[in-house]
Amino acid sequence: MTTRIIQEKINQDICLKAIDVSKNFAVFRKIFSGINIELNSGDSLAVTGDNGSGKTTLLRILAQNIRASSGTIDFFVGTDKINPESFYRYIGFVSPYLNLYEEFTPEEHIGMYCKIRAQEYVPALATELLKRFGIYGRRLDPIGSFSSGMKQRVKYIISLICKPQVLFFDEPMTNLDQTGMAQVSSIIPELTESGCIVIIATNSEEEKKLCGKLLSINDYKSN
Repeated sequence: MTTRIIQEKINQDICLKAIDVSKNFAVFRKIFSGINIELNSGDSLAVTGDNGSGKTTLLRILAQNIRASSGTIDFFVGTDKINPESFYRYIGFVSPYLNLYEEFTPEEHIGMYCKIRAQEYVPALATELLKRFGIYGRRLDPIGSFSSGMKQRVKYIISLICKPQVLFFDEPMTNLDQTGMAQVSSIIPELTESGCIVIIATNSEEEKKLCGKLLSINDYKSN
């Protein structure tokens, strides 16, 4: 039986809303427009679209890493609306383009991330995640000695260590072998069952099947 990463359910309802969101990179170059999304506890969404259509951009807007050109993003925990500057405390983000510190070990990354999030470092959970992703035996080795697939697994660990309530996965199985892909496939249902919201940017049919909802960004592109 697989060990569960998130052992208790989120004890408050959560809701992420995007209202009439548009993004343009220049005055006359609009990437997408008029996107409306509402996701509640346990929902999962696959964001699909052509290469360069803005899938990653939309994820970053929803995560409030970058601003939309127009429209609003709101996140609620219970009846409380979370300030955009504090939203990072509630999310996890996994993407091939996110960098790790090559000289740091997985354990050092975990500890540093907990400090950034101002959350308690729980050794038992760190050990559980390291074992779940097959990194425990390399936990004291510098990241610079890892393969791209192992680095991707470390990104999952540090995104999950603080038990986020919203998870953003940008092409989540990139660089992973069959074992790694199976691990990701088992994690996503666990997260949604616990009440997390999961959003995946992907064109993979297998990854789409992991989500209950689908948004094609091509439907919101301006000609």
